[in-house]
Amino acid sequence: ARAMMAGQGFDGVWRWRASDDMTHLGQEGQHVLGTSSFWAATILRYARITGDPVATESGLRALEAFRQYRVPRGASLWECPMFQPDILAAAETINAYVEGYRVTRDPAYLDDAREWAWKGLSFHYLWEAPGIAGMRYAGIPAFGTTHYVIDWTGVPVQWCALVYAAAVDRLARQTSGPEADMWRRVAWGITGSGMHQQFTEGPLVGTYPDSWRERFTEYGAPFINPEDILVGLYNARGRPADVDTAILEGADGQRVHVTSAATIGRAELTPEGLDVELDFYPGRPAYVLITGAPAPSEVSADGEPLRESHESLSGPGYRHDAATGWTEIGVTIPGSGVSRMRVVFD
Repeated sequence: ARAMMAGQGFDGVWRWRASDDMTHLGQEGQHVLGTSSFWAATILRYARITGDPVATESGLRALEAFRQYRVPRGASLWECPMFQPDILAAAETINAYVEGYRVTRDPAYLDDAREWAWKGLSFHYLWEAPGIAGMRYAGIPAFGTTHYVIDWTGVPVQWCALVYAAAVDRLARQTSGPEADMWRRVAWGITGSGMHQQFTEGPLVGTYPDSWRERFTEYGAPFINPEDILVGLYNARGRPADVDTAILEGADGQRVHVTSAATIGRAELTPEGLDVELDFYPGRPAYVLITGAPAPSEVSADGEPLRESHESLSGPGYRHDAATGWTEIGVTIPGSGVSRMRVVFD
């Protein structure tokens, strides 16, 4: 995150620096949405987890700058021309605005995320020709070419669509009602199309193609491991692949960030300490990071005290790092699937 922030301009954006063999793809020093969106999303994710004020300022400055753009483009500059529209720019911009909302709770950032979600939807087939299973929700990576030679017009590249699917799932988790249902349906549809494209037998079993060419009759190499399909499956089953964060504010304006791979249920900050519920797989270990809080004097999980450790955790216990002020906690999730953790501060 620090290295990324170092490349940000005073106007909030990142400019393209071309390697010698890529100068034909765009203009050196130019900026479009895709030259900044991934950096902003990553920095704001770091800010959401840690509460780092420098990262927060950097990320929010980028979000304000993004309002000058109207077209998602320039996120595939390893091979695609800068000014052609591409879906990855839309996906990472959704991620950036959702992270901005989670850090600030400013609903305007959710409105921005929705705008880019709708624009990203235009890269997908929303209909299906007879006999072509998986055509619906197949995603086109760019309205243009690779190196001005390979044409992507109408050609699905599902790994790009799956990045967008994960982004709209994150948006759905910050909304409710019919809107949330709609974005979840889109994410699940894209995941389902990816599953239709997987090989079911032979040496490539489980993988899916980089591209689906010749009117959905030819799979193009390379063949990709199904990691992003698994992300969609975990999301659909209510176990998001991303870590969860609760940001709690005390009476004195103190902001405490609680992050875990477990889903964080009830979380309450009191003058005495912190109470947190973790929902995770029964019998499995779960780890928690707490930032913005003083060192704990006592930590317990499900009524049992946890021992303090001075080394990296590999099981139940807790450790406070004086240099960063961060506290790590490890618990074992009971058979109910919910662990109740209590942290008492010094």
